[in-house]
This record gives sequence, C-alpha cells and structure tokens, in this order.
Amino acid sequence: MKLVLIGLGSLVLLGCHTQAREPARTVDSDSALGADGTSPRSPAVLRGRMVDEHGAPVPGIDVELFSGNGTLFRQGKMRTNNDGRYSFEVDHAAAGDGVVAWMWLRIEHESLVSADGESMWPVDVPLVPGTVVEKDFVMIEGGAIEGFLFHATTDEPIQKDLRVYTGTSYAMRYLRGAATDERGHFVAQGLFPGVYWIDVNCADSGEASRYPILGTVKVEVGEMAIVELRWDQVSGRAR
Repeated sequence: MKLVLIGLGSLVLLGCHTQAREPARTVDSDSALGADGTSPRSPAVLRGRMVDEHGAPVPGIDVELFSGNGTLFRQGKMRTNNDGRYSFEVDHAAAGDGVVAWMWLRIEHESLVSADGESMWPVDVPLVPGTVVEKDFVMIEGGAIEGFLFHATTDEPIQKDLRVYTGTSYAMRYLRGAATDERGHFVAQGLFPGVYWIDVNCADSGEASRYPILGTVKVEVGEMAIVELRWDQVSGRAR
C-alpha cells in the first residue's frame, strides 16, 4: 500500500500493492435492535477495540476514518476511550458500490503499533441502518527514528516533507510521514520494528514529482534510531 499525505482531509493512494478488502464482520442481528425490538434508523456503525498483548484495553490511540478509491477523504477522527474502544457512524462514503461503503482505518500512537505490521486497513461497511461492523486491534510496542537532513555539499539544513516506510516505494507496508524543521531535524514515532526507507515526498524536478531515496534505518522495539541524511537537491542524489 502506497499513500501520500497531501492535506488534513485527504490521502492519495498511489501504490501497486493494496490489501484485500476485508469482509464485514457484523454483530448478531439481535444486538442491532432497539429497546422495543424494532430495527433502529441510525446509520451503520464501524467500531472496534484496542487491546495489548494481554488483552487489557489501550486508551489514547488516534483513529482516523477515510473513504474513497484512489483519493481518500477523511470522514472522522477520534481517540480510543478508557476501555480502548472507538466508534464511527457511516451514512455515506466517497466510494463504494451503492450498497457497501469502501472505508479505510488508520491508527497512530507515539509508541504503540498494530501487531500485524500494517498502518492502514480497508474495511467494507454495508450502508444498511443498524449494521455494526467491528475491527479490533492488538497493540504492541514500536520504535522511532530521529534524524537530520543536510545538503550534501554545503551542509546547510534542508526543510522537506519525508516518507518513512517499510517494503518498497511501489509496495509499502508501514508508512509514516515526517517533516524536517529549519534545523533539518525530524522525528518519526510509532513505527513497527523493521528496516525503513526514507525518501523525499514529492520532490519537484520541474517535470514531474519524484521521491528520491535518502537512506535506510533499522527500527527496534523501544529504541530511537538516530540517522543523519545528506541530499544534493540539484542532482537529486543522496550521499
């Protein structure tokens, strides 16, 4: 899965590899009935729970809901409660077949990650009032990267948006965005353990956007990996 963050409300899905869409896991129909035994008229609901490896609830996880196909539009954002739960009402979507909404979930935390090693998940939600679709997560400890980006010849700091990901640029598995400040400094937190590529997000070559690779770094559980990157903005080469 290859994603590029282009704003607060939308994502662009670029990649060749995407996860298979998950079938809806709905609750027992009886539990979707109102107190009087009749079907409710409320929108469909996508909900779930975050727990740790021992089954204890994990509060404070940021959960974002997107819909779309190609360009993804954010439809909601919330944080898991003290019982580790999140819930979104779904009454429309930017993409689907008219019966099922094509939704995506993304979760973020400064130190915890999903145990499956993914950073975004497709989930189908039937647009039927009273339908409840559930998607749960097991959270484990991740790692982080701290680094600096300098010009390869002048040593001047460079301010750029970066992509930090596992897999390849055509088949990303875990993706986070980062941005360098006026000192060239950046931090990417909440990373699943593994080897990460770091590239420049949408570098303008004058003809088309490019994603020049700056380097790789290994992320380990509970550790902050330190990296110094150098880039020749004219040639586009990292050093």
